Amino acid sequence: MGFLRRTFFATPWHLIRFFVPLTAAVPLLVYRLTLFTHVYPGYSAFLTAASAGLCPQDDLAYPVFAMAARWVSGVAYADLPARLNLFCAVCGALAVSLFYLLAARLVFMFACEDPGGALAAMPPRLRGGEDDADESDAPARGEAGLAMNADGTLSIPVSVQAHNRRVAHAAVLGGLGAASVLAFCVPFWLVATRLYPYAFDLMLVFLIINLIISYDQRGNLLSLFACVLLLGACSVESPLFLILLPVGGAFLLRSMVLNGHATTYKVLFVVLTGLAGLLLALYVLWQAAEVCAAIPVPAPRPILRVFLETIKVELIRWIPSFGWSYVFVQFLFPVAIAFFVFSHAFRRRTPLLFLMQLALVVPLLPTLLNLSVAKGAAGSMTWLTRLLDLLNLDASIWGVARLTSKVPVYQHVVIALFVGLMIAVWFLMREMFQEKIDEDLDYYEYRDNPAVCRAGSLLCWPLLLLAFLVPVFSSPDLNPEDGQFADRVADEIYRELDGRDWIVNIRLLRHHVMVRAHREGRALTFVSTDDERAGRSVAHVAEVIRTDPSFAATRTRLINAADLSVASFLHEWFRTDTNAYTRIVLFDSPELWRDNHFLALPTGFFLSGAPRDAGVDSLALLARHQAFTQTMRPLVAPETPDGIRYYAYVRKGLNDQLVRMANELGILLVAQERGAEAVALFKQASHEAPDNLSVVLNRYELAVNRGAGAEAQGEIEAQLRLLQQREDIVTLTVASLQARDGTLLNPDILDYVRKNLWNKGVSYRNLMVTSKSFRTDPMTALRDKKRELVQTITRHIDANEFDDADRHLNLLLDLDDKDSFALLNKARIAIERRDLPEAGLWMDLAKENKVPQEDLIWHEAALLILDGKRDEAREILNAAIPSRPGDIRLWGLLAEILLQAGEYPELESRVYPALRSAASKSEHYLMHMVRGYILRNNGPKDYPLARNSFLRALALNRHLHAVREDLLRLDDALDVPAFCEEDAKEVLRRNPEHAFANYLWGSVRLRRGELDLAEDLFTRSLEKERNAPAYAGLGAVLLERGAMEQAEKFLRRSLELDAQRLFTRHALARLLIATGRLDEASRALETVLADLPDDLDVRLTWISLLMRQKKLDHAAMLVSDLLDDEELLPPHIRSRLKPLAAELSAELSK
Repeated sequence: MGFLRRTFFATPWHLIRFFVPLTAAVPLLVYRLTLFTHVYPGYSAFLTAASAGLCPQDDLAYPVFAMAARWVSGVAYADLPARLNLFCAVCGALAVSLFYLLAARLVFMFACEDPGGALAAMPPRLRGGEDDADESDAPARGEAGLAMNADGTLSIPVSVQAHNRRVAHAAVLGGLGAASVLAFCVPFWLVATRLYPYAFDLMLVFLIINLIISYDQRGNLLSLFACVLLLGACSVESPLFLILLPVGGAFLLRSMVLNGHATTYKVLFVVLTGLAGLLLALYVLWQAAEVCAAIPVPAPRPILRVFLETIKVELIRWIPSFGWSYVFVQFLFPVAIAFFVFSHAFRRRTPLLFLMQLALVVPLLPTLLNLSVAKGAAGSMTWLTRLLDLLNLDASIWGVARLTSKVPVYQHVVIALFVGLMIAVWFLMREMFQEKIDEDLDYYEYRDNPAVCRAGSLLCWPLLLLAFLVPVFSSPDLNPEDGQFADRVADEIYRELDGRDWIVNIRLLRHHVMVRAHREGRALTFVSTDDERAGRSVAHVAEVIRTDPSFAATRTRLINAADLSVASFLHEWFRTDTNAYTRIVLFDSPELWRDNHFLALPTGFFLSGAPRDAGVDSLALLARHQAFTQTMRPLVAPETPDGIRYYAYVRKGLNDQLVRMANELGILLVAQERGAEAVALFKQASHEAPDNLSVVLNRYELAVNRGAGAEAQGEIEAQLRLLQQREDIVTLTVASLQARDGTLLNPDILDYVRKNLWNKGVSYRNLMVTSKSFRTDPMTALRDKKRELVQTITRHIDANEFDDADRHLNLLLDLDDKDSFALLNKARIAIERRDLPEAGLWMDLAKENKVPQEDLIWHEAALLILDGKRDEAREILNAAIPSRPGDIRLWGLLAEILLQAGEYPELESRVYPALRSAASKSEHYLMHMVRGYILRNNGPKDYPLARNSFLRALALNRHLHAVREDLLRLDDALDVPAFCEEDAKEVLRRNPEHAFANYLWGSVRLRRGELDLAEDLFTRSLEKERNAPAYAGLGAVLLERGAMEQAEKFLRRSLELDAQRLFTRHALARLLIATGRLDEASRALETVLADLPDDLDVRLTWISLLMRQKKLDHAAMLVSDLLDDEELLPPHIRSRLKPLAAELSAELSK
């Protein structure tokens, strides 16, 4: 034993370090035994897929961890989830070991004594110990005035050595207790056995802090340089490291001064090491940006923008979603008093301090015991549970956090540290009863209370035992079977996919399916039609089209369609490939099948397609669906409710998906006149998802209008009245309902139910009881309903949402068919839709019901304008406007007349000021529209401002089709590629065959050198109508390819249709120069130069002509002017300028 003690426990530091391997080995063994070998639902699943390169990252969170995970994913060991989770287990074990060392260091620093008896007055390298002793320390010891032995070592009293040995014991116990609490608390255990970045980050944090303390205590330069390098390299990992960077830097600066290392060379090496770390951090961040979906092309500005947004989101995640009272009592309050408690706990032992120590420990007990809500049996509450509930100690922080998707790891790190320090504080209270009174009393203080020390020495062991029992309390929450249901469901989805490889709109378990396909060596293509994911999906789809050989025949057209939207791509794919439906499945949006003339067939969790004229056995589909539902029922609706809310959320999403598939199957059954089977299916689906309104409405449609299941009509009506309390019945639309819950058999059933069953006002729809003031008087109920409808209609009309307004007007007319407000607005909507017969009908009804004539002035004038009688309409407006100068709609009609007549002076001097005044309180599209036309009439210098006004008008009213057409012409005149692409795409998403929009976008493609894509767009424009711009575009494409004869044919055809088009003349001039017809080229280019003297493309063509005409001096002057501003030139201009400059230089040198 003496040999072992001299070898392994010679000094206190040897004793502390002896347990470092143990604190890593034991957690690693436990983590390996409880390792989750599947893909864990949630953020872990996303990280698993991203690590294998199956999907891009959404942001720049945890770039160092992401790079390490990508390296680990390439290791040939086990399967992908198992090796990634094992990597986190290793990181977690190392983090626990480093945390033990950190806690033990802190205890030893706070409690040990120097050779003179002063408490924590000197660093450990001067406190004695062979491992810490160094000959270089001798001068420092002498300068400190410490007693020295004859051999040059420190003279340390035996009592101090004995005290420091006990401090080492306390440090070991405190470190082991802290390590046990951290390693086996549920949040850390969870993230150490699943793929999460927290264990990896905490390992780095504890390593850096240990290096800081090591350098501070021992002055080891290697620790200094390693710490500075890690601080810089990890600074971009998370907000935790950004906080640690300045704090750690300040501590290191202080330590360098105290250790006498603040010399020029050492400071310079530290600065260079820090810069190397920062460069390494920037490299890691750049690598992460290359696989980040939010950064299309890595560049400093977008990287900085996304990085700052990521940091903000990460900081917000630190804030608890709810349960603030629990967080305050169990975390914030202990943190608030911890500094005061531990700054005195190692020096003084008084009753007040002891009470504060108890106040700090008691809130930590729910975390140690892993308490859930302690309500007692059958909901009864004992006095103890009532007290715990009153103090917010009936549930731990994890018990509250498990109701969210957040894992409070960092909070448990602080709690574990507090527990370890408190174990050490109470353990050192044993000294009062083990020390004998002798000559060494000078080394101890006499203000320690014996009763406090006795109580503390006794409480130390229960607290230590509680820390060691944390694994027992935590293990029930970490069942390795939890979360495996997601992998089983993913297996079923993958099996049902069969050979289909295009997955559209999968919202749940997307990454599980990715990993499952990756295991089989398959690459599935996941796309989404949602607005938030559409941009990323478009880029991904275009990349797949370029690399997939099956798209070779129609690649250019499909790429152009994919650049518009995913829906446009699918529509084009279905048109060009009759077998495309065999590769695609939809998880929602069945209209994508129906709009493209396919049947939507429910297949498991998704919808597959079949040609509309194909024979479908609906009964076989029904049997298959029921069998699949029975198989999935234990996974989506287990008998035991989930303790983690995210599991419940996933299961509910899967159950809702099954119900939506049942709804689509019911639609198919009704279409094939199998009403009985449809009724039974809808009833079963309604029982499994009572909140699915589409299913209930379809049941009601069958019962009321189709005579199927009429016996359940009362039950269905009661269910619909109950659903009224959960729905916004006024703003709910058929489109939003079908997108959320599934297809309706009859879209009109929603308005029928809204009119006949949902009779409770919006103000009272959430009340379970009714009041006498509004339940007995039918006139009051009718008045309230009409008022709500009028308010809703007014809001929709002001927002120019005419379809929604029309639907609510029909409801209002059902209540009162003579309502003047409804009649006037029905006529207005018909006028806005340019439907003269319907508008005339509603006008006649309004006059029959004695609507005041002054309310019909706008309608009559608008009808006259639509009928081409502008003079009569102008007379009516000029007569009415003086009495109603604030009516912006009348001014808008007058502006329309003046625009058609081209009378811009009156428009600018009279109408526009009136519009601006009328729109001073509420922004109106008419003001921006008129301003845009006035600016456009001012000439090219105001075209950008006119475009901005048109865009704002379209944002306020998307029904301005004429304004949208004029906007495209403005883009053509401005010739700004970004404007042309943006506005042309917006039009093509609505109308893919629009001739001029196709030309505009084709011109952008042509400028980028994408000749095949540009040719497809020009061809599509010509397929719609023969037009000069498209002919010119095709001619320019052929010119770039060198097909001069065909190019000239198309260009001259374009000039026949539009002889004033400058783009055509410029392209023809280039062609004539290339074919050596310089005189014709000079005449063609002369007109272009007169109108576009500053156009860079035209100037390059002029330079080329001058060179062919041997006017080298003039050409050299023009080239020199362009080269002076080369950095400001667009890329396509620079690419043309450099060969011209080289050729000119060669000509001049001859």
